[in-house]
Amino acid sequence: MGGVGLIEDLSKVATLKGAQDGDLAFMIGSDGSELGASLYAREVLSLKGTDLGAPPVVDLARTVSIASAVRKLVASGLVRAVHDTSEGGMACAVTEMGLASGLGAKIFAPADTTTAYLFGEDHDRYIVAVSPSQEEALRTELTQSGLPVTQVGVFTGDGIVFKIVGAASEQRLPLASLREAHEGWLPTYMNSVD
Repeated sequence: MGGVGLIEDLSKVATLKGAQDGDLAFMIGSDGSELGASLYAREVLSLKGTDLGAPPVVDLARTVSIASAVRKLVASGLVRAVHDTSEGGMACAVTEMGLASGLGAKIFAPADTTTAYLFGEDHDRYIVAVSPSQEEALRTELTQSGLPVTQVGVFTGDGIVFKIVGAASEQRLPLASLREAHEGWLPTYMNSVD
């Protein structure tokens, strides 16, 4: 799927690159519960065909509402970076934003729905990077729009740290290892081909 549009002012754009150290990561949209037809279901659970389950339901009115709100946040300068959660869920989106920005991130997840929360690919979910000084303005804007917003982490450090709320321990993946896996698979594959 693709889209075409007109950007009237190139100074008012946001990509997945742009998060700065200390920026807060917020998820706009549902809190994640859909693992059907997800990357997680295919790669981790090794499901195929109909066993993958149904993909998330699409609500076109909600799509327009959330996309419009995100565009407005970008145009107003409230967000520094933005990424959707369509391939891999929130954890993958935050990680890709961190890799693009050269930063790690600390990601918080609830204990009762950890997997779906981190890797669910619910439709119309976005991760945005926001300066702490803009947090209140972001929350006010989204509350007025009637859209759910949840802080899911903070961009900082040199690794991706997963913290389950209420648990004492954390899991950490070094950014360098993630970068190697993310960017190095093609050269490795090509070098293995006869």
